[in-house]
Amino acid sequence: EAEAVADEDGARATELLPGWSPAAARRLGAAAAKLTVYYNPGHAEAAARQRRVARTFVEACRAEDLVALVAVFTYPLPASDPDAFAALRPGLIADAAGEFS
Repeated sequence: EAEAVADEDGARATELLPGWSPAAARRLGAAAAKLTVYYNPGHAEAAARQRRVARTFVEACRAEDLVALVAVFTYPLPASDPDAFAALRPGLIADAAGEFS
């Protein structure tokens, strides 16, 4: 994936590298591919975009018979109180695990 950069709302977007794909990885002998996804369901548009990117990645890996590893990281939005986010984080992680498995 390309570097995920936060936008003005603090949402992070994972993008697949141009010219790189699970098919290219398979041609080089890979048995698996990994995608890092930053996820906060509090930003609905970004969360939906991240789910689409992950789905596209997993489907492309499946088509190439590659193991697809999706590493999901939660993050706070800019207006989040650090203590409030810390309290919510275990639930966000559990929800993200369910969403992306």
